[in-house]
Amino acid sequence: MAVLSRASWLAAGLVLLTAPPALAHALDGAAPSNYRTRILEIEPQLPGIDIEVVEAGNRLALTNTSPDEVVVSGYAKEPYLRVGPQGVFENLRSPATYRNRARFPTDELPAKARDPNAPPEWRKVSSDPSVRWHDHRVHYMGLQPPGPVRAEPDQEHVIIPAWEVALRVGDDEMLVKGDLAWIPGPSNLPWLAVAAACGLALAGLALGPGAKRRRLAQTAVVVALIGLVGLDVARLVGLAADVGSPLGRAAGQNLQAVAAWITAIAAAVLVLRGDVRVGPALAAGAGVLFALGALGDISLLDRSQLPTNAPDWLPRLAVAAGLGGGLGLLVVAFAPFLSRPTPVSVAAESPQAH
Repeated sequence: MAVLSRASWLAAGLVLLTAPPALAHALDGAAPSNYRTRILEIEPQLPGIDIEVVEAGNRLALTNTSPDEVVVSGYAKEPYLRVGPQGVFENLRSPATYRNRARFPTDELPAKARDPNAPPEWRKVSSDPSVRWHDHRVHYMGLQPPGPVRAEPDQEHVIIPAWEVALRVGDDEMLVKGDLAWIPGPSNLPWLAVAAACGLALAGLALGPGAKRRRLAQTAVVVALIGLVGLDVARLVGLAADVGSPLGRAAGQNLQAVAAWITAIAAAVLVLRGDVRVGPALAAGAGVLFALGALGDISLLDRSQLPTNAPDWLPRLAVAAGLGGGLGLLVVAFAPFLSRPTPVSVAAESPQAH
């Protein structure tokens, strides 16, 4: 148990020392936004060929389980990607191959990719018949919102009324059509109220009468720690599923979350075992990590498009509970140290003269 405690402190310390100020849970650039990318029509619909918007509009995803190969066209109608039974291939002579590697690309291209009409040079990148890519035709490319959005950010605005991405299946063309709109997010006030309620409910336990307060505080700490871990794991699972990333890889890119989980589990075990020194301290450390992570993800509360496969309320609840519950843990965890000992009556004997 001592080894677990030291490992938890080390994990928390490393994260706090090396992580950026905002410990946002991120994965492959997927981030919440108010820009909604939709697919409205696919002409023609062919069996075994599925295309969808993923990562809150950050990428398009294509899966082809048909016996035919699908070729995705680049920005100059050049062959860009091949997806089929043999896997995924990218054309090294296509400008889109290089421009689609970043959400905001530069204009620099290798010499061999400057002529989109050059014969394709195919390189295999995956054996799976599925691919995801940034497509700059379907998401907003500006660093600042467009003028109408800045003028009326609380109103819906159509940014691109009609975009098209062309695919080729054999000799037939397949068109994916959609639009891009600004959709204002919800108010964050209800979720901040949830955060406040979580924090006040936990902190309030530190104000009860002595012995009962300690028992309630210990129970509340354990329940809060387990609940925060569960919500945070569910949040990361939803993000990883939307991004198409294995959970292990997602955890590797979110070490601050893993540190919070380890610290919280160790704290819960120690508190249950009656440890009144290391257990509360670890609980407070876990609370700090959860609160910092929630602050990094605070934009999840008021954005309309979230990168998750889970219902939108789940990552929002994880943020609210992490913020309020994490701060509340600081008060409850240290309640035994902040309380004054109950005075003990001692019957003093009067000295008797002999």
